[in-house]
Amino acid sequence: ENKKEKSVIEQYVYILKSKKFTGNMLIYATCSAAFFAWLTGSPFAMTAMGYSGTDIGFSYLPQTIAFIIGGYTCRSFLNKYASQQILPWLLKLFIASVIVMFIVAT
Repeated sequence: ENKKEKSVIEQYVYILKSKKFTGNMLIYATCSAAFFAWLTGSPFAMTAMGYSGTDIGFSYLPQTIAFIIGGYTCRSFLNKYASQQILPWLLKLFIASVIVMFIVAT
């Protein structure tokens, strides 16, 4: 049983040392942080702009729909293209969306 536990620990160490895993994890963490920062902060900003709770709630509909469409679209693209081809475009799209949201927010 100790050998099994050790092999699990060794596997975790191997994964954590992987540049591919670390890179993907950092991308996911950055995108998630931006998304949840928006979800956390936007109600305060939108309330200050005079929007009601209902308006704020409805403002999340386009994001939710985009999230669903994005997930299915990504799956479809991954069936046709290599992830190495798609990832740079997705990162550019993410950066552009963050810049646009920053401009709109300020």
